[in-house]
Amino acid sequence: MKLSILTLFLVGCCVALACSPKKVPVERSATQRYIVQVNQDTDILDFIPNFLESAFKTLEDLIHETEEVAETVVEDVGKTIGKLFKRCHKKPAPKAIQVHDVFDIGGMFKAFQMELHNDTILDKLLDITQVMSIIPDDDIEYYLPKPDASTLVDKRDKSDALNKTSSSSSNTTKSTHNSSSTKKSSSSEAAATHTSAAHNGTVTYIQMPDEPKAPWNLIRISERNLDLDKPYVTDSLSGAGVTVYIIDDGLAIHNKDFEKRASYGWSAVANSTSNQKMIQKSTSSAGGGKNSDPRNGGGHGTHVAGIIGGKHYGVAKNVTLVGVQVLQPNGKGSVSNFLGGINWVVEQEKNHTRPAIINLSLGLPKSNVRSKALAQAVDAAVKSGIPVIAAAGNSAVDACEIVPANSKNVFTVGTTTQEDEMDTQSCYGKCVDILAPGYDITSTYIGEPDSTATMSGSSMAAPHVSGVAALVMPYLDNPTPKDLYKVLRKMATRNKISRIPDKKTPNALVYNKVKNH
Repeated sequence: MKLSILTLFLVGCCVALACSPKKVPVERSATQRYIVQVNQDTDILDFIPNFLESAFKTLEDLIHETEEVAETVVEDVGKTIGKLFKRCHKKPAPKAIQVHDVFDIGGMFKAFQMELHNDTILDKLLDITQVMSIIPDDDIEYYLPKPDASTLVDKRDKSDALNKTSSSSSNTTKSTHNSSSTKKSSSSEAAATHTSAAHNGTVTYIQMPDEPKAPWNLIRISERNLDLDKPYVTDSLSGAGVTVYIIDDGLAIHNKDFEKRASYGWSAVANSTSNQKMIQKSTSSAGGGKNSDPRNGGGHGTHVAGIIGGKHYGVAKNVTLVGVQVLQPNGKGSVSNFLGGINWVVEQEKNHTRPAIINLSLGLPKSNVRSKALAQAVDAAVKSGIPVIAAAGNSAVDACEIVPANSKNVFTVGTTTQEDEMDTQSCYGKCVDILAPGYDITSTYIGEPDSTATMSGSSMAAPHVSGVAALVMPYLDNPTPKDLYKVLRKMATRNKISRIPDKKTPNALVYNKVKNH
């Protein structure tokens, strides 16, 4: 939910007094923005005015204490200085506290964003009973590298990936190109079919025509054994009626491979005046092109979406795709952006009129002070009934060190290669639920309507599983997230992947045929 800006003008002072700084248990924000999380039992809209009143009183008391100290000091200096202090004391400080966005995710995660121009009272605000935590709302830089055609995918620098874990574990490496659209295979053009009973009806399987040849990664998930000369086989529904929300850096919905099944959802970056003008220009008849729409993002989300549901590059070729833009094209995004995206998806799916999935090819080290709030927000989304498929990360560490990959409520995906080996950069361990192709993956990209890119990482592995989940859900009877996860585990191909770094990582490769679950 959104709340109109509440602004509280507090009294300030233009005289700075030297005093011993107090330590506060809140990391200071460079932007003076903070996320205030309150407990689940709090009526957040009723609480905010009371919170502002408490903040006002706390700051007022602090000012009075400062004034008393100042007046004691000026007695020894002279009345002139005392008059100067009091005159400055009466000047109002503009917009000292503002509350912008309010988040209520399924009633299980409640928070709001505040802008605080005097952070000396942060420790006092933590004393308010309903307040659980206060964290800085500065931008987080996720490692989403830009296209570099000269970069070889098979020569990624492992040490660089490790160094990036302070910002994000959802790294990818990519090369891009624009190509003319090739003839896409259609699910209605079956070369062969067969049927199988499922939980909720009969599944009809179709063999996708082998011209043009399906990408290797799609072939691999439709075969029990490694044989990339075979066609891609999927069921005839191919995700029809299922919505997948791609929470990422944007989605270029006009790529031809989406066949008008992709749409813009919530956007954290579309509200600025300059971006609104760009959107209006891109959607007008004289607009100068849809490529300029800031909601397209930097390409990462578009690539992910293509793997989920592109007509040629995707697993579920009839699924509905919705871009939820929580990052800027440069890969930066604040905690409030992330919370806003999750909040919007949960609001959209309140009535659960059709199956829905969240794909989250993003992550943070759990050591990051912001990660706990992100983890709790994702858990709240899952508990509201929406499955979340998450990337394990690419820092070659235990996935239990990555958020939200370490959550028991999400389904976490590690990365495999074309040789049926686990990618050496993939995160691993007991927090990984399944493996999927994620190395040297070609999919849709930003730019021209037929643009593609080749990228690698668990960001590419997760959407394979989201696509398979979209294939499965129409045949299940209103499944809970845990029901879906159980089916995905049961369907998986076992003991085919080599070079798994530890015994806790499941040797389970995602498999797309519903009949075998």
